[in-house]
Amino acid sequence: MPGIDGFNCSLKLRSLLGIQCPPIFMMTALDDRDSIYRSFDVGITDYLVKPIN
Repeated sequence: MPGIDGFNCSLKLRSLLGIQCPPIFMMTALDDRDSIYRSFDVGITDYLVKPIN
């Protein structure tokens, strides 16, 4: 996404919508452990690594 990554987008959505925020799923090519842990720290509901078969 131009201008913002999925991590920051999730943080903004969670801060704007609070508990009414829908589940957030992240689909990315980042498969390192730090990215996966960071995604859950910022409120991502589930993390999917591409490619998906």
